[in-house]
Amino acid sequence: MGEIIEAILWISVARRAAEVWTRGKSVAETFGSHFPLFTLSLYTHPMAQYFTLQQANEALKIIRPLMDEVQAIRSKILELQPEAWTAIEKSIGNGGNITLSRMIRDFEKLDALVHRILDTGVLIKDINIGLLDFSALKDGREVYLCWQYGEGEIAFWHEVDEGYAGRQPISTF
Repeated sequence: MGEIIEAILWISVARRAAEVWTRGKSVAETFGSHFPLFTLSLYTHPMAQYFTLQQANEALKIIRPLMDEVQAIRSKILELQPEAWTAIEKSIGNGGNITLSRMIRDFEKLDALVHRILDTGVLIKDINIGLLDFSALKDGREVYLCWQYGEGEIAFWHEVDEGYAGRQPISTF
């Protein structure tokens, strides 16, 4: 969840820089619907959806390519991070920077990918390592089927309050 918060902070920085570039006009007035990135993103899912192991593995067929893109964009953003701060400082007075413009497109795509993943009902626990949880029921209580980027099918589960450290082999599910 920390990386999602960091991404939101980066979005805030980009939003502030864009406000400076637009000379006092609001970002929404200037960019309109061209940049949905500047709308509020809460990264929440309205209601728990429970997955069977089979349903979760089927959902991974959709989610895995999305996570490939998320990880690629994440790497690109982290690679550009030192350059971005310098670019932000320089662009405040001169009206913009190509690096920041590209990063805004990356953030926009990252935002869209995260929403597509969340729309499947999965919970993003750590975007750094691509850690996802699928809500499931075991003996009438909620647990998580746990998947990490790079793994094949879901091989672990854990109690809701135990997290990653409490992962148990799926054979005990």
